[in-house]
Amino acid sequence: MKPQVLVEAVREYYEECGVNIHRGLYELSEQATNRYEETRGLVAEFLGGVSPTEVVFTSGATESINLVAFGMRELLSEGDSLVVTMSEHHANFVPWQQLANMTGAELRFADLNDDGLLNVKDLLLKVDETTRLVALPQVSNVLGVVNRISSIIHLIKLKNPQCWVLVDGSQAVAHIEIDLNDLGCDFYVFSAHKLYGPTGVGVLWGKIEALEMLDVYQTGGDMIERVETSGTEFAAVPHRFEAGTPNIAGVWGLGAVLKWWKELDRDEIWRTESKLVTRLYDELDAMESVRLLGGQERSSLLAFVVDGVHAHDVAQVLAEQDICVRAGHHCAMPLHREVLGIAASVRVSLGMYNTRDDLERLLESLQLAMQQFKK
Repeated sequence: MKPQVLVEAVREYYEECGVNIHRGLYELSEQATNRYEETRGLVAEFLGGVSPTEVVFTSGATESINLVAFGMRELLSEGDSLVVTMSEHHANFVPWQQLANMTGAELRFADLNDDGLLNVKDLLLKVDETTRLVALPQVSNVLGVVNRISSIIHLIKLKNPQCWVLVDGSQAVAHIEIDLNDLGCDFYVFSAHKLYGPTGVGVLWGKIEALEMLDVYQTGGDMIERVETSGTEFAAVPHRFEAGTPNIAGVWGLGAVLKWWKELDRDEIWRTESKLVTRLYDELDAMESVRLLGGQERSSLLAFVVDGVHAHDVAQVLAEQDICVRAGHHCAMPLHREVLGIAASVRVSLGMYNTRDDLERLLESLQLAMQQFKK
């Protein structure tokens, strides 16, 4: 589901503009540039009123995390450590694993509680004076549980004030008020499509002093101040991290979607989502042979398994009834295999467009599926 304002903004760029940014003095180029930079300001406002110069556009949360990991290569050495949690999406797991392999740093893994929330005691045991970065999910992309990130970051900083904290906010931005001034992290990432925006656009927010310490991720056009045969001087943050021609149409689309969000009653949307996911949790919890993953307090998604039935089979039967769910490890294999002890799960994701009728159709279809499995 995408709002019409997104479609119109992308159409407008390609039909009425279609030129590059930061390149020309003619009107169309200035129009493209102004809309692009306006979106940077809208993102900064959406994230709690941070500085637009701290907002970097990427292709998605995955590239945002890789940008930070790549940029830290020269900052790490043997004897340093990185900490990730066992609930991470691969995008917030593999880059740190690779960075540790390249630099000789130690990669440490923080455990979860039985309800799926981060085990804060274990996490703090993994953080010491050698820790250079901790990567955390604000909301688990499998379990849907909402970690108390602000208080966790406060405790991390008390133990090691120099340690950076990166938060993956991909599953949070459409369902929770985000105020980075209160959160206390050093980096925050998300993908635009999680906000009902375009695919292929993401955001990396970083404290300016942290961004300035990172090596450039890519080199080329539009990220330089001066190039000579003797060397290159890079542009200031954030432009030094936006080499080449970006997804201008997508950024225009993100800007339109952020304006659309400002007109919505987000509190009412989130209350409705909460009621739906609570009802779904209670109904599934009452079903024989269904095992829910994670505790009851959660954002707008949940995962479950049906005893004796592969998750793909459950999803296939639901798909035949036009019920769209995800099945698999959801890009979180360590969580599934090493924590939950399963190969795959079924995940239901609810959004602002879902209704009580949608919930009833899902539950009825699942009941039919359960009957088929019993046979």
